[in-house]
Amino acid sequence: MGIFKAAKGAVGGALADQWLEAFTCDALDVQTLVLRGHKMQSSRSANNGDDNVISAGSAILVPDGTAAIVTEMGKVLACYDTPGEHTFTGDQAAGVFGGGLSSLAKDVGRRFTFGGDVPVVQRVYFINTKECFGNPFICRTGVRLRDTQTTLDMDASVAASGVFAYRIADPVLFYKCVSGNVAQSFTRDELSAQLAAELCTVFAPALADVCAAGVRPYALPEHLEEICAAVQKHINEKWLPTRGLEMISFALESLTVTQEDQSLVQQMQRAKVLTDPAMAAATLTGALADALPAAAANTGGAMAAALLHIDTAPKFWVCKCGQYNTGRFCESCGTPRS
Repeated sequence: MGIFKAAKGAVGGALADQWLEAFTCDALDVQTLVLRGHKMQSSRSANNGDDNVISAGSAILVPDGTAAIVTEMGKVLACYDTPGEHTFTGDQAAGVFGGGLSSLAKDVGRRFTFGGDVPVVQRVYFINTKECFGNPFICRTGVRLRDTQTTLDMDASVAASGVFAYRIADPVLFYKCVSGNVAQSFTRDELSAQLAAELCTVFAPALADVCAAGVRPYALPEHLEEICAAVQKHINEKWLPTRGLEMISFALESLTVTQEDQSLVQQMQRAKVLTDPAMAAATLTGALADALPAAAANTGGAMAAALLHIDTAPKFWVCKCGQYNTGRFCESCGTPRS
């Protein structure tokens, strides 16, 4: 009975799989990177063949912004990366519509040896090649800050945040190294955390490249374009050969030195200013000018004035007789200064 069942299954399956299929997909949303394709089939269709068999001569309809790959036993047989209709030319399921009666007989015989089942798994995967934008990036890293004007040279912490966009530049490599033989779909949520973490690892050397020539702490925002270009260069050297991903754009929303390091930078800048004798004298003069009104306003003001060797008394005084004097006694009548 087993032989008859295998023969029936082999013939029935081979005949069912003779129909040519057409594979396509709707426009992939921004969250979906890979989607398994299924044959187009309506209620009027007589094509009830195996979903894992693609007949030779079947049509692969590729929408804009999408690539299609055909796999057999997990191995990539073909990749169609241009929009339009493409004809699959595999030889595992060649039949009367693709290879003639001899191919049909060969297929039936092969199925019979496997108990009536088809010994092949063929699938179509549609891969999103459009730009995947709006991926958040947050990072805090160390950087060496140098300022030739003030001889500042210190290690500081920098906080950065922004967004980046990428696309699948090599669909075959992405399938082999990232998504693999997924049951239905592969979304970018499964990849976002890993990409953001790797981006943080290259952000530090990219920032160091820009700061190597000497960048003042408050001038960092003026170099955002250079920093973004350096990040793209570093990350594409890592992503393209390993995953087939390409960073399209990288935008920093903020890049600031932390508050603690800003205070330290200000202190070092003030200390550097005071090494100039003229600036030090001007600073001391300004401090004295601020101190005198305060000293005069309290009961210890006279003592402070004496310590500073400053005479706070007026230069002239008027006696009762009307004489103007500068000494302790009136020059006209000898009356002592009150």
